[in-house]
Amino acid sequence: MNELLIIIAMVSLLLMMLNIRKNTLTIPIKAFLSTLLFSLALICFMSVYGILGGAICTVVGAMLAGLLTAVIAGKAPQLLG
Repeated sequence: MNELLIIIAMVSLLLMMLNIRKNTLTIPIKAFLSTLLFSLALICFMSVYGILGGAICTVVGAMLAGLLTAVIAGKAPQLLG
């Protein structure tokens, strides 16, 4: 069960980062969806690691998802070469 919650949290963080980079949505819709996905990831991580550990894992996971999204979108070529 814990592995499933961690996978759900990481997928929601990755979707949040891809949502931020999407140009077809308006800013209020992006903010609402990003807040919703971040909250889902926070709840999943908190149920696995506890309150403090879940908050730390969510922030770190969001940073890693942002980095992965930048590499996928080709916005960070200096990281690969």
